[in-house]
Amino acid sequence: MQSQIIGKIITSLDASLKLNGNEAIEFNLPGYKAVPITKSNFHAIKVEGLVSKKIAFIDGGNAELLSAPNFSLQFVRVFACIFQDNKRIFSKKREFYVLARCVNRLSDDGKKELAYSAEVFDANKASGKVEEPLIDASDLLFAADDETIRDGIHNANISTIGEIARKFGEIALAKEVVNELEENDMLVLDGSLQATITNHKKYLEQLYDAANAKRVIVSALAKTSRLFTNNGNSVAGLLNEISANAEVDGEIFKNTAWYYYPIVTIENENHQAELFFVKLNKASEYVFRFEIFKGNLIDKDNLFLNYIFAVLAHNSKDLIFPGYPYGLIFADKLARVSNNEKEYLTTMFQAKAGKTWNIIKKYLNAVNAHDVLDRIG
Repeated sequence: MQSQIIGKIITSLDASLKLNGNEAIEFNLPGYKAVPITKSNFHAIKVEGLVSKKIAFIDGGNAELLSAPNFSLQFVRVFACIFQDNKRIFSKKREFYVLARCVNRLSDDGKKELAYSAEVFDANKASGKVEEPLIDASDLLFAADDETIRDGIHNANISTIGEIARKFGEIALAKEVVNELEENDMLVLDGSLQATITNHKKYLEQLYDAANAKRVIVSALAKTSRLFTNNGNSVAGLLNEISANAEVDGEIFKNTAWYYYPIVTIENENHQAELFFVKLNKASEYVFRFEIFKGNLIDKDNLFLNYIFAVLAHNSKDLIFPGYPYGLIFADKLARVSNNEKEYLTTMFQAKAGKTWNIIKKYLNAVNAHDVLDRIG
């Protein structure tokens, strides 16, 4: 009986995973005009004659150490590394704590509202290093019902502030790393160049200005993509499927690295980018969403695009994860905050708090009952 049901499920699923007529990417936001998906928009990545340039990768991690409905303490680490000819030549790490608290304030129209404010404590100072703050704590002041961070009909979870701090920190560190790069070197963020959060655009524009001054290429690669077509298909999955049978100018794409472009025209002030999908290694089973700052591509041709993707493909040959840039693997590993590290830092706070911990614990117990059940299970 189970076998028959599973067979029906597979049949139903298979019928939905095919290219339909007039299929195109779907954006439910103003300023996006879809380009119909067609096999002619696949482009082979050619690495012959590649000039060795520097490529910087940025990633971050955060761990919540204390969590209550009205406050959240998080440890944030952001990490940057630069590779040239697949050799690491530079790295930089910044660490800080973010304490977010719920406050009552007057809104712009003079009404009382709940909001989240934050303090940022630079962990590098504790080790004797003194640097300018990576992010401005005032940029982490959000109304609890801010539509860019709220959870459906509910106010945003205060824990979200730590995640936002990490995202802003990644972009701010990228701006610093621009100083280590030269013309036509690349910088790759983890994620997207779409500004989706209040104050997000401010950090991206600061990065773009710094990169433009040195003619550095700003880009972003997303580990996952939840973009759909107008027929409800996964864009990345669909392109991965149809590339196996694509042929353009005699080039068969089944056994080659490629990029897909164009797929959408973006005229949205919060998303200053060109959008691509890429397969960076012929042995890869993965297709990734990739974006390039639009200002980098003014008056540039397909040769310049091939240069960008050839540089990425050259860094995406590691057998650990073929088709994914090794620089991002390395950055993720060094930025990640492990569970052991989280537990160590939490224990430090508990020990330092002394008698105050008994008060703090009462607030923590408002949201941690599931942890007790997990231990029972």
